[in-house]
Amino acid sequence: MKSATIDSMRVLQTDTYSIFAEDVLAEMLKYIDPGKLNDEQKQVFKIVKKWDKHFGADEIGATIFNSWWTNFYNETWQDEFGNPEGSNLKGPDRDRTIKLLLKEPNSKWFDNIHTSAKEDCKEILNQTFAVTVAELTRKYGKPGTKWEWGNVKETYINHLANILGLGVGNFKAGGASTTVNALIDGHGPSWRMVVQMGPQVKGFGVFPGGESGNPGSFFYSNLLQTWKDGRLNELLFLKDASESSSRIQSTLTLTSR
Repeated sequence: MKSATIDSMRVLQTDTYSIFAEDVLAEMLKYIDPGKLNDEQKQVFKIVKKWDKHFGADEIGATIFNSWWTNFYNETWQDEFGNPEGSNLKGPDRDRTIKLLLKEPNSKWFDNIHTSAKEDCKEILNQTFAVTVAELTRKYGKPGTKWEWGNVKETYINHLANILGLGVGNFKAGGASTTVNALIDGHGPSWRMVVQMGPQVKGFGVFPGGESGNPGSFFYSNLLQTWKDGRLNELLFLKDASESSSRIQSTLTLTSR
């Protein structure tokens, strides 16, 4: 980023573009023959093919891609790393799976050891695409608003002290673990901040919820919408104790005996 500004850095913090999807989606799609799909699968294929790789709250393509990749990963590894009871085996990471997809489509790891057939990358991708369409249709009906990423993923804000039942959620939001706005489940970029350096330092920031952990306080969730909108508030930065500000509501002076 050249000539970065406070606002360009603020916008970056809410970026939902996935480099991961950029790396693998085209490769996944090339193994699917639309002519062999049923009408339902063709519709889903067209949606994910046109998807712009942003995990925005309203994106249906994000939901399809995420589910398809999860099924593809599981089908590739679960026969060897299925974590049977008592096993401590950990499945290979995402980077290793990406390498198989991009560089080793005939790898032995794609073969399901529990079947007589010899599966390859193409076979696994076609199988899991069909499974993905069936699963999403069973859960959410035909492609529509219920398929939108923000409605499918879990997004919520825990209480400051992590007290169950006193958080804020669920709400519709974009972002994923593979985007700059890494918001997924109850995890993500809670505190956002940008600092302007120079002769006069200025800070801008926001965190979800509010400054009070008391559910009865006005300041319990008053900053949530600001955070959800990706906006930042200018922070109060006093250079010395004698400096005043209209934003100061009260002061507390500590003295030693």
